[in-house]
Amino acid sequence: MVAIIERNRDFKFLTNKELLEQAKINSKKQGTTLSKALDLFVKQVAITGEINLMSEEELEKERLFRQLQTEVNESIAEYKTGKYYTEEDLNERYGL
Repeated sequence: MVAIIERNRDFKFLTNKELLEQAKINSKKQGTTLSKALDLFVKQVAITGEINLMSEEELEKERLFRQLQTEVNESIAEYKTGKYYTEEDLNERYGL
């Protein structure tokens, strides 16, 4: 049985424009809206009494890790298609 909780309060806050747009895109990819995701977050905090989110430091580490993963995957794809420098190329390019 699904409990129906009335949505009867408008809540606004300031946030980063770029992050907000990316959050909207990612919410849509997950088959929901940002509004529904935030509403679910509010319900979860109200019911569990806990906020289970990463800290700013953990989020920055996660962002950097994902960026590194993307770069590694791109490099592997380039290598597989033959787009890479040999040791000789690098020696010639950098005068080693």
